Amino acid sequence: MLRPTLIAAIALVGTYTYAQETVAKFNFKAPAGPAKQVFAELSKVAGVPLVASGPIANDVILVNVTDVTANDTMAKIATALNGEWRKEGSGWVLYRGTNLEAAEARIETAARVAEFRTNLKRIIDEHSKLGEFNSTTAKKLVDTQQKLDDEVSRQLSGGGGSFRISGDFDGVSRQTPAARAIVTLLSRMTDAQIASLTSESRVVFGLNPTRMQLPLPNGANQVLRKFIQDTQTYKDVRERNTKQPTGNVTRTFSVNGLGSEGIGDGDPRLGIGYAILTKEPGFGGSRTNVSVTLTVADPNGKTIASGQFFVGPNLNQSAVTGQTAPAANESPIKLSESAQELAKLLNQLSGGGQGGLVMRTTSLAIAVEGSPTTAVTLGGEATKNILVSPELRQKLLNPEQYDPLSFAPGEAFAFVSDNRNKDLVAYLPDTSFLPLTRAASDNATPTRFLSTATSSGGLRIVDSEGWMIVAPQKPSESRTRVVNRQALGTTLRVADARGNINLDVWADFASKQRKAPRSGEIDESYLRIINNSAAEEGLSQFSFNGGWQTLQFYASMSTAQRQALQQSGQIQLRTLSQYQIGLVMDQLFNSFDGPRVNRSNQGNPREIFAAFGGVSNERTLLLPNGMPRDGYLSFNLKNTEIAQASSGTEGTTKFMSAESLAFERVRSESPELASFGPQTSFSQYRIAGQRAITFQFHLTPEMTFTRQLQDNTPGNQAFASFERLPADFRQKVERSYEQLKRSWGAGSGRGNQVPPP
Repeated sequence: MLRPTLIAAIALVGTYTYAQETVAKFNFKAPAGPAKQVFAELSKVAGVPLVASGPIANDVILVNVTDVTANDTMAKIATALNGEWRKEGSGWVLYRGTNLEAAEARIETAARVAEFRTNLKRIIDEHSKLGEFNSTTAKKLVDTQQKLDDEVSRQLSGGGGSFRISGDFDGVSRQTPAARAIVTLLSRMTDAQIASLTSESRVVFGLNPTRMQLPLPNGANQVLRKFIQDTQTYKDVRERNTKQPTGNVTRTFSVNGLGSEGIGDGDPRLGIGYAILTKEPGFGGSRTNVSVTLTVADPNGKTIASGQFFVGPNLNQSAVTGQTAPAANESPIKLSESAQELAKLLNQLSGGGQGGLVMRTTSLAIAVEGSPTTAVTLGGEATKNILVSPELRQKLLNPEQYDPLSFAPGEAFAFVSDNRNKDLVAYLPDTSFLPLTRAASDNATPTRFLSTATSSGGLRIVDSEGWMIVAPQKPSESRTRVVNRQALGTTLRVADARGNINLDVWADFASKQRKAPRSGEIDESYLRIINNSAAEEGLSQFSFNGGWQTLQFYASMSTAQRQALQQSGQIQLRTLSQYQIGLVMDQLFNSFDGPRVNRSNQGNPREIFAAFGGVSNERTLLLPNGMPRDGYLSFNLKNTEIAQASSGTEGTTKFMSAESLAFERVRSESPELASFGPQTSFSQYRIAGQRAITFQFHLTPEMTFTRQLQDNTPGNQAFASFERLPADFRQKVERSYEQLKRSWGAGSGRGNQVPPP
C-alpha cells in the first residue's frame, strides 16, 4: 500500500504543474467507470481537456464533486490514481510511469515481508516457551491426533457428508516437529527469500540448490538433523500409544500438518543427501497464507523425514486515515433497483442467501476392474440457472457500458459523498467488487460501509478538508486481478445467445485476460449470473491448476503450428515462441501436479505430485535447468459421445459421460458415498458431443507433461427419458455401473435397481 507521505508527495508534484489553470468552479457527478470515459465527461464541465494515459485509461474511478475548481479536482485525481499530470498541447494527460508502479510494488512487497516475519516471530515465541521437543510433547500430539480421528470418524459414520470439530487442533499443530523446523528455517531467510514465498508461484528451496531452486538458509543442516530426530521421537511415541483401528478403517485426518508427517524408508545413517522446502502455489486471497512442505532424504533419494505446515497471517486491522465519526441518526444507503438485485444475486452465488445457487463440479479418478483409471465428473447438485430481470440482464451483458463497479460499490460511495457533503474521488479496484457490494447492501449506514470498505474491501480512505480520497491499499497487487471488460462482454453475449460457451470462445477470452477467473470476482460472477450451467462447465475446467494457461497456449497457436500438429501429430519445442514457452514453464513448475516420469524399473509412468512425491519426484531436481527445448509437442484429438442431463422443471443441465452417469447411480444406492455431496435427480437426457484435445510435451525420453482441453457440444434432439438414449450408450452406462459397484461396493446391491440419476 502507498504510505501517506508518498501519496502526498505525488499529489504535490501534480499540483505544481497545473497551478495556473482556471479557477472557475463546477459540479460533476457520473457513475463509476474507466478513467478514459470519466475524464472525457469531466473535461466538458471543467473546461480543461483531460486524458488518461495507457496504464491509467482503464482504472475505474468515481468523481462526485460540488463547487470545485479544476485545479483541486485534478490534484485529488492524481493522488487517488498515483499519477502525475503533464501539459500536452491545450490539455493535460495523467501518467503513472513504471517508476511509480515499481515503487508501489516495492512498498507492498515490504509490507508482506514484514507481516510474514511478525507471524513467524509469534510462533517462534510459542516454541521458546514450550521448550525442546520431547516424548511428552509427542504424547500430546498423538493424543490430539487420536481425538481428531475419533471425532471425525464418528461424525462421518452417520452417513453425513460434512462434519464439525471443536478443540485447539490448529494450536497443537504448531508444536509438531515439522512446524518447528519449517518456522525456524523461514525465520532465517533473507527478505528477498521471504518475498518469493509471498508470491503466487511455487517456490522450492534446496540444500544444494539447482538453477530452479533457492538455497536454504545458513545453519539448515543443524535444523534438519533436529527435525529428523524429533520426527523419529514422534513416530516412536505414536506407535506405542495409537489405538489400532478396527475393521477396515485405516484413514487419518490432518489439521495444518498434524498427522501428515512421518519417517520414510530412507537411511539416516547415510547422512542427508537432499533437503527441499516447498511452498505450493496459493488459491488467492492473502499472499501471506503459505503452505510449506519439508522433505529430507538420504543420498539415494529415499525420504528420511517429511512434514507440512501452514503459515497464516495475523489479523491486522486495516488503517483508515481521518474517518469522520458516525453521524447521529444516519440514513441507510439507498441503492438503485438494479444494484439491489445484483447484490442479492451475488449474495446467493457466494452462499450467503437461502440455498446457495452454486454447487461446484468435482472430479474423481476411479480405478475399476479390467479398465484403466477413469476421470469421473460427479453430478452432484445440478447447477441452477439464475433468474435475473431483463433490465439488469441487459446491463450485465454490456460491462463495457455499465461498469460492474458502478452498481452497489459506486452508488454507495456516491451516497456517502452526498450524505456527508464531501467531494469524492475514488479509485475502485476490481478486487473490491464483492466486498463493497456486500458492504453496501442490507440497509448499511455510511459509517458501517466505510468501515467494511477498509477492513475487507482493501481500500484506504483519506477524509480531509472536505474531500474523501479513496484508493486501493495494495494498488500493484490489485492490478494483477483486473477484468478485461471488452473480452468479458463478448463472452457473456455469446453465452446468452447460444446457451453455451465453446472452447474457442473461452480461448479468445483467455487470450485477452492474463488472470483466470476466481470465485467472487467480476468475471466469474457475471458468467454465472448470465448462464450458470455454461459457466460451470468451463470454470470447473479452466480456472484451476493451469487450465487458463492451457487455454492461452491453445489460443496462441499459429495457423502453421495447428496445421503441423494435424498433419504430423507433433512439432518441435524449439519452434515455440517465447510467450508459449513461458506459458508451458508456468504450468510445468507452478501447477500442483507435475510431469510424468517413466522409469524403466518401475513399470508404468507415474504422476509426480509436488507435495507427496519426495525428492525423487521433485521437478526442480528432475529438470534442474528448466524446460528442455530439444523435445517435441504431440497432439491428440478425440471425439466422444456423452449425455446432456436435465433436471426437468428447473431447466438446468449438466454434461455427463457414461462413467459419470454410472457413478451417480452407484451413489444413489450407497449411503456411505453421501460425502460426495447432494444429488440432483436428473430426469431427461439427450446425446451430446465432447471433443478432447490432449497436448503432450515430451521433455526428455523418460518425461512427459500432459494437458487436456475439453469442449462439450449440446445435442440438437429434444430431451427424453434415459430409455430413449441410443442402446450402445446405455450399455456403456450399464457396464461402468457393474464395474464401479464391484469397486465401491454399492450398499443396496442388485436388489434395488434404479434408473440412472
